[in-house]
Amino acid sequence: MAGLGLRKGEMLGLRVGDFLDDRVRLRRQVIRVKGAVLGPLKHRRKGVWRDIPLATHLSDAVGEHVARYGTGPDGALFQTMTGTLVATSNYSYAFRKVVNTLGYKWSPHDLRRWFASTALSNGLPLLDVSRWLGYKSITETADTYGHLTADATGRAVMVMDAALI
Repeated sequence: MAGLGLRKGEMLGLRVGDFLDDRVRLRRQVIRVKGAVLGPLKHRRKGVWRDIPLATHLSDAVGEHVARYGTGPDGALFQTMTGTLVATSNYSYAFRKVVNTLGYKWSPHDLRRWFASTALSNGLPLLDVSRWLGYKSITETADTYGHLTADATGRAVMVMDAALI
């Protein structure tokens, strides 16, 4: 989740075929808490997807996960012991149990926030980050994370100085 900025349901809906060379093509999410089922992405119609850059390290980790645990019959990366979809509530419970054992107070959504914060504070464009996160509008992303974007004043001065010479 941290390396892609995914929502819980989006991560639980991943399939091996979603991993392309340098990106993940996100196509579906787990949408019901009890009796999990797949559905369209938030703010998207059925059949519409979004692409998210895939770091090499994360791609390698997914390969290791598949080698160790295999996949479901439809290529699902995550499934229960009985081969069904993992409900978001069950994932949240397991996540909290692990991080509490480690002494942290993180929620699954904190990993999504980390992705956004890391991308924006390192100068990646707000519009791109907003699209990767699947926000309905860039305004929502700017309102939530705008304070993390690099101050462009110094760059603007250099650009204008160079252009006006």
